[in-house]
Amino acid sequence: AALVLDIWASAAHHEALRERTGAVYAEVSQGALTYLEAWFTHGRGLTPAAAATEARRALPALLALGQGFIVQSTLLGTPSPEDFRAAVEALWPTPEETPDGE
Repeated sequence: AALVLDIWASAAHHEALRERTGAVYAEVSQGALTYLEAWFTHGRGLTPAAAATEARRALPALLALGQGFIVQSTLLGTPSPEDFRAAVEALWPTPEETPDGE
């Protein structure tokens, strides 16, 4: 993860590296979008069209959460992947996990 931070920092100052990291980011984004579409379709029961729309809306937040995890775990050594997952789940509990069931 430290290498990723070094690359991000260097890309801020070097155009060629910024272009390459942009291409990698686009590939990661497409993979995450595919995952989100499947999750919204199978996990949430949305139609493929609705799932694609929701996936595009959620993508920036998902990528930001991943980047935040990389930064925190590299610089601070915390949280663990398990603690990070629990924190994300606390932000968006399922209806069964909320006090009022909604």
